[in-house]
Formats: sequence, C-alpha cells, structure tokens
Amino acid sequence: MSEPIETTRAAPDVPIDAPTMTEDERRQFYQSERERYQAEIDAIRVEARLEVQREMAKERRSMQLTAWAQDTTAATLERPYAIPIEAKDLSAFAIALDAFNPKLTEQFQGFMGRILDAGLIDFREIGSQGGADEREISAKEAFDAAVVSQMKNGNLTRMQAMDAVRRDQPDVYEAYHNESSRRGAVAAPAKATRARTRKGA
Repeated sequence: MSEPIETTRAAPDVPIDAPTMTEDERRQFYQSERERYQAEIDAIRVEARLEVQREMAKERRSMQLTAWAQDTTAATLERPYAIPIEAKDLSAFAIALDAFNPKLTEQFQGFMGRILDAGLIDFREIGSQGGADEREISAKEAFDAAVVSQMKNGNLTRMQAMDAVRRDQPDVYEAYHNESSRRGAVAAPAKATRARTRKGA
C-alpha cells in the first residue's frame, strides 16, 4: 500500500518578529505557503485517484478476457464445438497480449470468432470418391456460408441462422438436406452388409 498522504506541514521557519517584514507581509507569506502546500496535496490525491481508476480498469479488462476465454473454449447448445485450448491458458495469453497492445488483442479475438463462426471444418469429411463427394462438400460449404452470413448480418445464434437459411434460402437448404440424406442412404446398405457378414461369421 502507498504511504498515508501528508495533509499538514510545519509553517516556514520565519521569525514572527522579523524586522524586515510587516504584519501584512507575514500574513501574505503564510497564506501563499499554505496554498502551495494544499496544491501539492491536491495533486497527490488526484494522482492516487487516477491510479486506483487504472487498476480497476485493468481488473475489469482481465475479467472480460477471462469470460471471453471461457466462452471460446466451451461448447454450447447453439454452438456444439469450441477452441481446443484450456481456458486458463487462453485467458493468460489474451491478458498478456492486451497489456502489450490492446489492438492486437481485438484482432486475435476476431480471428478466434471467425474460426468459431466457420464451424471448425472437419477435413475427415473430404474423401476420395470423386465428383459425388465434391458435390456434397460444395452443398455443405454453401449452406455453412449462408449460415455464417445470417449470423453476422442479423446478429443471430447458429440455430437461429440455420432457421433463417431454411426460411429465406430454401434452395440452399434443400440441396444440403438432399445430399445429407443421400449420404445416409448410401451408408445404410453398407452397415447392413457388415452386419450380415458379422452374423454369418
């Protein structure tokens, strides 16, 4: 803690009966000294208040970044995926970056937000079945892009954006839905064949 602020000081060592000073001069001298000391004390108090305000702002910023890190690394019902990093590690990095350059922190948060909005592309879905697989990926990408656009432009959750695409862009949704259905229909006979093979064995 800082040392207590000194609010009083001894009067200047000037003899009351100084022959060279009149009573009015001594009074003015003491008054000017008191005003100077008071100005110094007021300046110290102002600086102390500013320091407290800076510390409080720093603490609030740390709490905001910690909450952001927790949200970014935790899945929700509307967003069933998250950044695979420990929340404490992400918040520590963001706080350290913010102390260095707040603009870089905002840019970093924007990058993380764009990753989450894109839905974390799963490259395992990209197979080697030629044109049919490419058409499925194209429909999925078109649907995902439409959802992201709705989220950004309408400030919607992912579920709300999906409903908006289904309502406002039925062709995009239908293509995505049909290809998803075909993918399931292709997978069903394969699963049945594997089941019969296991049963026969």
